[in-house]
Formats: sequence, structure tokens, C-alpha cells
Amino acid sequence: MARPEVLIVAVGNDLLGDDAVGIEAGLVLKAEGFPVEITIRSGLALLDLVEGVRKVLLIDSQTTGGVPGDVSEFTLGPSVIHSPSPHYLGYGEALAIGRVLGLDLPGEIRVLAVERADAINIGAGLSDAVRRALPKVIHRARDIIGTWSGREIAV
Repeated sequence: MARPEVLIVAVGNDLLGDDAVGIEAGLVLKAEGFPVEITIRSGLALLDLVEGVRKVLLIDSQTTGGVPGDVSEFTLGPSVIHSPSPHYLGYGEALAIGRVLGLDLPGEIRVLAVERADAINIGAGLSDAVRRALPKVIHRARDIIGTWSGREIAV
């Protein structure tokens, strides 16, 4: 199967409170027809999803001690080894390993990460702060994909 040029990878666990923000955003974007992979996998498992794709937008939660609901945006380039991640092996580390292995990895990986308030209460759903951030994440994701695709997206 041919890989898309541009891909949204929505990461999270819908059983762990705010960790579901990536999944929630991914479901909306997928319903709008965007190329989206929704996954609970992290670390090295993500390499299978992004190999052969030119540009990737990752949507996930993060825990940095910031204000819950704040949205961070950053690019993971070849020099980024460590990135904020609640996982044992973050995106930067996984990509560094993939490069050493000679995998065909994306030339650009952008991350939209929402600071989470709660990711330990099973079945709790999104906190109010993270739920309020969801439209901003979805809007920004549309803008990024539109720029990468060379077209304006009105939704």
C-alpha cells in the first residue's frame, strides 16, 4: 500500500483522562477526510506508522508541569533527541534510532502537544482545561496540513 505524503498521527489512550486528547482531535480530523492514523502505540512502534511519509503531524498530550490545556507546537528535526513525552522512549529518541537504522523517515515532523491535567484516573474523560484546548488543536492541525498540502482548508 502506498504511503501518504502527509499524515496526522493522533496518539493517546482514551482510558486515561487527558491522554485521550490526541485521539479526540484525530477522530474529528479523520471524519473531515484528513489522512489520520489513531494509535495507542508510542516509542519505536511509531516508526512503522511514519516510515515512508514525507511530513507528519503528531498530536498528543504532554506533562511538563505547565498550565493544563496549554498547547505547545514544535518541530522534531534530526538534532532533536529528547522531546517532552510521558512515554519511556520519546519521539526524539525513537526517531534517532530509526535514523541510525537507515529508515526512510519524514523530512518534517511537527508536534502539537496539549499539557494535561489528569492522565491517571481511568475513564475520567478530558478535563475541562484540555477539552477547551481541543478546538485550538484541531484548527491548528488543519492549518498545518493545509500549508503542507498547498491549499487552504475551510471547515
